[in-house]
Amino acid sequence: MSPRAVTGEVKQKITSDFILQLHEEMKQMPEGDEKNAKRAVVEVLSEHLGEWLVLEQGKNTDKH
Repeated sequence: MSPRAVTGEVKQKITSDFILQLHEEMKQMPEGDEKNAKRAVVEVLSEHLGEWLVLEQGKNTDKH
């Protein structure tokens, strides 16, 4: 399967400081689904240090 070109917006370089900032925000959250979701995001992003966080544009993310 060949890669497809998509339009996206570069949001943030994934650095250790960025991961630490997200982790600190997570620590201030009450236990629950939202904190667990943020924990999962921090875990995934920490595996991609040095890469860029890019949000794909034109993709509908609403779950209605």
